[in-house]
This record gives sequence, C-alpha cells and structure tokens, in this order.
Amino acid sequence: GGVIAVGNHDGDDDDGGGGGGANESRTILSLGSLDVDVGSMDGVRIDGNAETEEAKVETERANVASAPDDHVDMALSSSSLEEIELNSPANHHASESLPPFTATLAWRLRAAHAPTTPRERRWDAVGSDLAVLARRDSRKAEEPLRLWEAATSTEERVCEGLRKLGRLVCRCERRMGREMARRAGRTHRDDENDEMEAAEAVFAYFCEKNVLPLLVDSFSCRPPPWTSDRSIERDDDSSPFSGVAWTVAAKAQILQTLAMLIGNAVSPLSLTYLLSNNYVNELIMGVLPLSQWKDHALEELLPPFVTLLRGLVMTLRGDGGANCAPLLLCRRKRSETYMPLFHAAVHVLVSPLGSSLRDVDGSLVRTTAMNAVLNLCRVTDPDVRSILIGAVHDDDDEDEDEDEEDASTSSSRQRARSILTVEQRLLFSNVCRNLQSCHGRSVRLIMASLSLNEKHGRRKRHPTPRGTSATRRPSPSESSPATEEARARHADVAESLLAELRHWWGFVDDLLSCSVRVLNVRLCETIVRQVIVDTVLRSWHHRSPRRATPPSDDSENRRERYRSIAETRASLWFLAQLFGTVEYPPLV
Repeated sequence: GGVIAVGNHDGDDDDGGGGGGANESRTILSLGSLDVDVGSMDGVRIDGNAETEEAKVETERANVASAPDDHVDMALSSSSLEEIELNSPANHHASESLPPFTATLAWRLRAAHAPTTPRERRWDAVGSDLAVLARRDSRKAEEPLRLWEAATSTEERVCEGLRKLGRLVCRCERRMGREMARRAGRTHRDDENDEMEAAEAVFAYFCEKNVLPLLVDSFSCRPPPWTSDRSIERDDDSSPFSGVAWTVAAKAQILQTLAMLIGNAVSPLSLTYLLSNNYVNELIMGVLPLSQWKDHALEELLPPFVTLLRGLVMTLRGDGGANCAPLLLCRRKRSETYMPLFHAAVHVLVSPLGSSLRDVDGSLVRTTAMNAVLNLCRVTDPDVRSILIGAVHDDDDEDEDEDEEDASTSSSRQRARSILTVEQRLLFSNVCRNLQSCHGRSVRLIMASLSLNEKHGRRKRHPTPRGTSATRRPSPSESSPATEEARARHADVAESLLAELRHWWGFVDDLLSCSVRVLNVRLCETIVRQVIVDTVLRSWHHRSPRRATPPSDDSENRRERYRSIAETRASLWFLAQLFGTVEYPPLV
C-alpha cells in the first residue's frame, strides 16, 4: 500500500554513502562489503498517505519547525506561507500575483523534470535565488529556507533508506550464491541451512511486499502540470507518492539500487523475478527521452543509468542470458518487437545532452553506452540477433545459388535490407555525423595553417635600392611569439582530431567485427554513401572556379586555393586512417 520499512544501522559503512548524488553514483562500480546489521535497523516510515489526516499535518509542521533534521516523513506541511515578492521583470508580471512558497512548491523546485509550462519556467530559478532573497529580506526568506532545508534532510534520509535496502538484498543474494555452491559439493551443517533460509526469506519478503514495482512507479512519477496557482498543490488522492519522489537524488538512488540488485542477483529465480513483468523495461523507457530532465539532473541520472544498462548487458552475455533475453523484449505500437535496453544504449550514445560527461578521452557515460552497444551485438542468442537487425533475417548464410533465385525474391530482399530500424538509423547517423565533423574540422585547420605559414613564415624577400633603408622581415626561425603560439595550438588541435578520428574508426571496426551480417551490410552502405562518396571524394575533387577576369582583391582566390589544397590533404589523411584502422574486408 505504498509503505515500506527500511532503516539505518549503527555499524561503520566503509563503501560509500547514499544520497544519490553524482559522487555516490559511481560507487556502484565497486560495491565492496555489504555487511548490514539487520538486528539494529530502526524503521523509517515511507508513507505516501501520511498528510491526508489533518492531525498528522499539524504534528509534522511542529516537528519541522522545531528540528528540521529529525523530520522523517516525506509529506511536508503544505500550509500557505508568506508570499515571496520577486521584483525582477523576468520573474514577475504586474497583472498576476505569485503563489505562496509552500512545501509542495519546494518539492517542485527540486524536481528532476524540466519545466513544461510558462509558470513552471518562471519559478524554476527561484531555488538558486533563495540566497539572494535571504540577503535582500531575511524575514521573507526564513520560511522558504526552512522548507528547503527540511526537503534536503528528507531526501538524504530516503536515499539512505533506499541504499540500505539494496545493500541488504544484495548481501542475502551473495550468501545464497555461496550456499548454493557449497551444496553442490557436500552436505552442510544446520547453521548453514539456517543462513540459507534467512537469506531466502529476505528476498521472499522483498517480492511479497511488491517493493520492485513500488520503486519503478516512484521513479516514473512526476509533478502534475502547474497551470494556475490552485494547481500547485498536488492531489493526494491521485498519487501515493510524496514530492520527494520527484527529486533528482531519489530518482538517482532508485537507479543505483536497482543496478545493484540486478548486478548481484545470483539465483536464477531472483534474476527472473527482477526482469519479469516488464518492470525493468518500464524503468528504462521512463528515463527516455533525455530532454525531459533538467541539465543538472542528467549529470546525476546518467551515470547510474548507464551502469544499469551495462549490468543488463553482462547478464545477457552470462550463462543464463538465453533465458533472460525474452524478458527484455517489448512491442511498439506498430507491432514491431524491439529491445528497450538496446534502444536506451543507442539514445544515450547519440544524445548531445549531458555534454559535460561526454568526451573523446573516455568518459564514463559515452564509453559505457558504447560498450553496451558492442556487447549486445556480440550476443549470439537468436532472439537478440533478430532484434538487432530488425524484422529481416539473414538468409545468406545458407549455401544458395544466386542464379537460381528469381528476380522478385532478390529485389524484395534488397528492399528489406535498405530499411533501417529506429536504433540503426540513430546509431549510423551519429557515426557518420562524427566522421564528417572530423573531416570538416581538419579542412578548416589545414586552411588556417596554410594561411599562417604564408603570412609569417614563407614571405619572399624583395631587393631594395642601394642607399635606402629596408624593413627586415622575420625569417621562419625568428617568428613572433604569437605566431609560435598559434602553431602550437594548431598542433594540439591536430593531435586531438587524430585521436577522435581513430576513436570513431575503431568503434566502426569493433561494430563490424561482431559479425552481424545484415547490420554490417547496412552500416557499410551508409558509411560509403554518406561519408566516403558525399564528403571525402566530393571534397577531394574540389577545384577553384575559373574566372575570365580575376577580381581586384585576390583574397577570394587565395581562400579557394587554400580550400582546394586543404580538402585534398584532409581526404588523403582521412582515408589513410580508415585503411590503417578498419580491418573489415568488405568495407576496405
């Protein structure tokens, strides 16, 4: 009924803390010891219906006012407080008054979802302006700051409870795995049987109380649209969750907890339960599209999300992956079967959002999403292979004589292969776009270097009449510091471009080495058509336009000459990297 009991313990936690922040989201890579003192756990009540009774609201209001740090319940007081006056013309319209700063408004400002209405966008910057408001009018900022601190304290306690829950279930799962390994070799003692029964009882309780769907539903919930001052207060009868479920910290901790559960599931029964009923698929698709989140929310949500995707991919590549593959499939509206895991990995890889976590040097998000795509393509399960290539199956592996096939069958197969799935279209377009970007930037860099060399390093010395003073031009070895700095900067940019180009050609080679024939055919056709022909070969044959009468200013002709030389050199360099990196014979 929306109430779960989790809690804290008095022991030392050496393996990182909860809170769902950006720092904690990376601790999932090394889980460490998961010892939890179950006997000393004191309950933290998470009750979505706690503020429906008037007496409880008054009690919680008094508790928050006396000691914000001791506030446990998610549902803060929603009583109307003093109205905040924002004098900025961008945040206030003279024809309407802003609503009072209530607890629900505090949760809305801390929500992970991006604002969707003009009223939400106008109030989105209020959270960061509370300090300015406190300096301007401390009396009016007292209540908003108190509610803001109470919300922060509540988030920390909820995230800590979610983390303890994940640690406890993971500890029991590992214990069951050890006991199952021992049972396979010998007869064990009664105390070992008791430990096994206790571990099984914990997971049975986890399943009986429907904690997994509760976590998925709490992640999917979002604040209702705020269209008027009356709609700011949420309808408690419509959702069992409090405003803390809207926050970035709670959603990031839910992703991290579920990633821990799936990554540590040892028993086939436990893994089947976690992946059944489309709970994980619903969670994955709930993260998409990435544009629904605020920028700072993506910084905290993407690391645990890609870790969850990586754990699922490793599960598919494990010993029981064949049994798990059907549980990760869904159907689109047009009755097309797809895999949300592959769909999400491609979306994270190609999306420009969360740019601070994406760089060519190997950031966590880009590298993990790329590895997830590659490892999915290496899965040999027929169901997974059919999803990767779409509705068309590769029949060319059979020894058939092409001359004996009729023309209709051959043409229909060719048309079917030319149809790209949604994931293939996104992935291939992103690869081609990055390769074209490398070629275009290399052309501009070579043009800049040619112009710099001609202006400052390769000027001819003209003779001067005897007896006249001539200004001595600097030789290439006597270039100015600014010129040397520009050349050094060009060298750094060239080195970065070379690393990026090798990175993308390496990814293409790894993708082609997965031996998914239909996927390889479509990828090679796309690269040859969009990159090799339309970009490289077209620019290679670029020539300056011929004019009957040259213009008075030769700057335009000089620029065309630079471009012609730069495009030829860049095309040769581009193809040299292709032939030196890619080993797939059909593409070469």
